[in-house]
Amino acid sequence: MIDENEAKIVVRIFTEYVSGRSTRDIAADLTRQGLPSPGATRHKNKAGRTTWNHQCITGGRHGRGIIGNELYIGEIHWNVRSTILNPETQKKQKRRNPEDRHIIVKKPELRIVPQVLWDRAQKVRSGRAIHMFGPTGKPRRRPVIPRNNEHPLAGVLRCGVCNGNMRIAQSSRNGAPRAACANAHQRGTCEHTRSFDMDVLLEDVSSKMELRLLSPKAIEEAMRAWKEERKTSEKEQRTRKFRA
Repeated sequence: MIDENEAKIVVRIFTEYVSGRSTRDIAADLTRQGLPSPGATRHKNKAGRTTWNHQCITGGRHGRGIIGNELYIGEIHWNVRSTILNPETQKKQKRRNPEDRHIIVKKPELRIVPQVLWDRAQKVRSGRAIHMFGPTGKPRRRPVIPRNNEHPLAGVLRCGVCNGNMRIAQSSRNGAPRAACANAHQRGTCEHTRSFDMDVLLEDVSSKMELRLLSPKAIEEAMRAWKEERKTSEKEQRTRKFRA
């Protein structure tokens, strides 16, 4: 069934997208107006799901997003992807099936977006992809950019403006990863749009850690803590012998 309130938001996104607005600007406006996000739809029992991520418009896990969701033109696509088990990691992964294995069911009563608006949106999306990534319209994978959870500073960087998480958002010209505020980069809810070279940050953190850990005061505190721990351990050993 079509939710009329959500359908209005979908049509609005398509309309603003074809007018030339960026996905970040669209998401930021939806967030400022407190409109329910796709997360609110999936988790109706959780309040406060009104923060929009710009990736849900054209990105997402499989690169479709709202703009590429054929359900909005009354088409249900089945058997598009298969789930396989990676024999090395033992984790499930999704793989796209060949086009001839896809099953498309027409449901015109489910259409939300007019065909003309849909076609214009796909044309805009294709043009933006070619402009950003070249003739193929697909991003080039850069193996030098680590995943967020593989970097030594993963999970410890915070934005100095909103105190939100920092994430690897882009890369420098030399291919080095750069961190940016997730709220600013993805949701448009923070004004701190500057990004930082992760290699430079790591070098700075390492030098400061070395300076602090090797200072006379740090060594003295470490020795005192070691002695206290040793005394506690010896006391516990004597207690165990006495009980035995």
